Amino acid sequence: MKSILTIFLIFFSVAFAGLDEISTVTDDGVELKGVHLPNKGGEPVLLIHGFMENTRFWREAAYLLYNQGFDVYLFNMRGHGNGDQKSVPLEGVNTRMGFDEIVSHDIPAMIDYVYKSVGRRKINLIGHSMGTMSSRLTMSGVTKKDGNMIISDEMKKWARTRVKGVIAFASPSNFAKSDFKLKSFFRLGPDALLEVKRYLLTKIFKQKEAVRDRAPRGIFAFTAKLRSMYTDGLLRFGLTPYLLRSVIDVDNLSKDELELARLVDKGISIPHQDLFNDADRWIQSNVYGSRDGNVLYKNLAIPTKLPYVFVGAGKDRLAHPDEIIDDYLSQGNRKNMTYIHLQDFSHMDAVTGLKGGEVTSNIIAHFVDNRFSMDGVDVLNSDYAKVHTYSTDGGKSEDPDKLTCERILFQLAQ
Repeated sequence: MKSILTIFLIFFSVAFAGLDEISTVTDDGVELKGVHLPNKGGEPVLLIHGFMENTRFWREAAYLLYNQGFDVYLFNMRGHGNGDQKSVPLEGVNTRMGFDEIVSHDIPAMIDYVYKSVGRRKINLIGHSMGTMSSRLTMSGVTKKDGNMIISDEMKKWARTRVKGVIAFASPSNFAKSDFKLKSFFRLGPDALLEVKRYLLTKIFKQKEAVRDRAPRGIFAFTAKLRSMYTDGLLRFGLTPYLLRSVIDVDNLSKDELELARLVDKGISIPHQDLFNDADRWIQSNVYGSRDGNVLYKNLAIPTKLPYVFVGAGKDRLAHPDEIIDDYLSQGNRKNMTYIHLQDFSHMDAVTGLKGGEVTSNIIAHFVDNRFSMDGVDVLNSDYAKVHTYSTDGGKSEDPDKLTCERILFQLAQ
């Protein structure tokens, strides 16, 4: 009955919600496209997608939050979004499209837009994967000055005056335990990702037409053809199924494949090569830091008074939950922090689709409604997941053995 109600609310909202298209321009000249599900006076929630995702990735969670009275904002990072919703530089603007620019330009622009739109009230920041990898750094004061990445107390103060708290879904601060084959995927680049998307839609989901978010690139058609043949070989010999198994637990999506097909078609974007280069650099060097080497991002200290919720997924091979727990434990004072473990989810299905959307919206609604209190989390019981909440005494110990299970909220018999 609860599942039927969830489906009804989502599709009712799609038909009747007053969804507004919005945009803002970063200080380096990139127009960020987004959408707003307005609930005047409701608690403002900013949802930030991850690498190769877009605003549609949050579809189910966004509408469930909207139906609960939240004022929901979503933006596409630079290089993300499909069609006329893609966030690109203004005409005549030449700027980088990488991770450092998302941290120093995109996230501040998103926060500032929502903050001013709701009458300068503090907002609630929610991210998935790279969405909170980037915004967590902004909150910690990482910015760009005179072309160099720095940690600024001024930026940290600016961000804290605008954000109430952060919930980070499947957002790693290191990639040491990530699956090796998944990490090698970042070396393929945008064209290969486009071929993966086309292959899924035309060969797996039997769509009539291939996706054409961007034209194939290459000086000669022959070169482009060779690249296409190479990528097609990778797909046919198991890359696509492996990627799906590693980042999506299809058991959490609709059995008729329509939910997964819609996710691939509408929720997946083709990022700029700059972003692939950044991710590949982190993996090849095993150093998660800024492009100029000035700032080490790994387990960067989160401001002590900032409420922060780490959420890991038990089956995630990309943002390995052990990395997220290590990040949580590395924070000196964890009084305003907690870690939640979604045992039966993987990287992407933890936040998208009907099941992931419901679990995600429940977690968001609880912490926002309770002003990020780390107590009384029993309401996070879900029909779809075993949810474990861990806490410590807020001390300085980083011994994983001292991370104790405070309570098992709900255990669904399998």
